[in-house]
Amino acid sequence: MRIKKLDVASLSRQVDLRDGVLVLRPMAKKMFELSQAALGGLISDDIVVCDLENIIDCSSSFVDEFLLTWQRAICELKNTMMILTNMSEDVQYAVESALNQRNRISNENFTLINYVSGHFEVLGNKLEKNTLQVFELVSDGSHISAREVAERFGLELNSAGNRLKKLYDAHAVIRIEQSADAGGKFEYYIPNIE
Repeated sequence: MRIKKLDVASLSRQVDLRDGVLVLRPMAKKMFELSQAALGGLISDDIVVCDLENIIDCSSSFVDEFLLTWQRAICELKNTMMILTNMSEDVQYAVESALNQRNRISNENFTLINYVSGHFEVLGNKLEKNTLQVFELVSDGSHISAREVAERFGLELNSAGNRLKKLYDAHAVIRIEQSADAGGKFEYYIPNIE
């Protein structure tokens, strides 16, 4: 697993958006191209940490063109995810608006993960309530197996595994293989990004 960091404020200065406000699709497209070069490409098992520190606001079209383009690329790979950090309230509002609009008008079903105060949260809330309950078990950085989910919620092992697989398919968690005697084939978690 490789953690790759995108400093969005630095990228924005490179396209002459210097006031911490991200707007305009053409600028977002330029920033996406710059960020691709900065990261050097993605492969399976990569974690992209998108740091939004010093960004005070953005438009939903910017989010759609920059963040959701990244999420599309991430969704094409296995065991890969993007984690957003240091979002202001205004930026989070724009991100959630763009995410909800994109999910509503297209066949895409994006979920983004935000890290705030030592805790992970789901944005885009297209996951079922019972799947979100399982996400809460890993939201503090814990690792969990299907057996532990089954015991916690009184489920059959297969049902517990299905809930974890939904999180994995949404790129809301990653997984590693564990020994069969540990109670499941995989252990699911969100990597420590600090």
